[in-house]
Amino acid sequence: MLRDIAVKKEDSGPDGPVVARVEPDSPEERAGLQRGDVITKVEETVVRNTAEVNEILSKYQVKDRVTLQVNRGGEEDIPVTVDVQQTV
Repeated sequence: MLRDIAVKKEDSGPDGPVVARVEPDSPEERAGLQRGDVITKVEETVVRNTAEVNEILSKYQVKDRVTLQVNRGGEEDIPVTVDVQQTV
C-alpha cells in the first residue's frame, strides 16, 4: 500500500520488516523513510512482517496519512508519516 517502498520479506526479523528500497521523489522519501529502516509499528500497532503492514494499511483510504515507527541505525521509534498510495 505504500506505493514506492519495497520491503525485504527475507529480512523480516523479530523487530519487523526491513525497507529495501524507497523511490526518489516519492511520498515516502519526502517523509524521511530510508532504505534499511525497520518498520516496527503502523500507527500504534506492532508489526513483525510485510503481511501485517499490508493488512493494516488496507484499512486506510488513498491519501490518508499514516505514521510508521521505524528503527534506524540503532535509534528506535523514529516517527515517519507517509501518505497511503494506490497500489500499482
